[in-house]
Amino acid sequence: MSGFARLALALVCSPVLAQQTWVVDPNGGGDFTDLQVAFNTVSAGDTVLVRDGNYTGVVTLDKPLTVIGDSTAGVDIWWLRVGPLTTPGHVVIASLNVGAALALDAPVSLDAVDCAYVWTQNHSVLMRECRFGPNNQSAPGLHVASGDVVVQNCVLRGAPSTVWITRGCNVSGSHPALRVQGGTVTVANSNLAGIHSAPLYCPHYPVYGYPFAAAVVAGGALPAQRSPAGS
Repeated sequence: MSGFARLALALVCSPVLAQQTWVVDPNGGGDFTDLQVAFNTVSAGDTVLVRDGNYTGVVTLDKPLTVIGDSTAGVDIWWLRVGPLTTPGHVVIASLNVGAALALDAPVSLDAVDCAYVWTQNHSVLMRECRFGPNNQSAPGLHVASGDVVVQNCVLRGAPSTVWITRGCNVSGSHPALRVQGGTVTVANSNLAGIHSAPLYCPHYPVYGYPFAAAVVAGGALPAQRSPAGS
């Protein structure tokens, strides 16, 4: 589904109708060239269309907006922080890639968003057709600290980690695809996979590779349901 098709769907489904639509284009073909300036300037309830391009730095979104990229492959935001919101409401984000991390502290709907590491707390979050997982990140694909999270038709991957235990020697460990620290996470029609750490040997510290779990629940709840035979 194209970014413009997702825009039409978002306008129909969003509880707050868009007041105005703005375009961010790093090449100068829109209303803004800088994504942070656009978020600071537009009003709550507006829609921001993000043209393909690289958007560097940490970008903060603190108001309820609908943010839709031209394409997941073409819009690359380095780091995106959503919330806490200064105005009550709901954030919709669709069709873009966040290269490093996406931190959520607000009610959010994600649609066709790719990200190396997603962290969320305190709120209800819906994730559809997303891909979370390693991109040189030593972290789980999705870390839920608290709140109610629904994951639908998504792909989550774990990531390797390295812990130094003595000079010139390390231990290769792993992060799960999903870590639940609190709240409730419901997963439907999605693919979760851990990662197999590389076997290493250090003098006096024999260490062997091992497969890591796809999901780790340290608190909260992860309702589980067996898929029908053959699915």
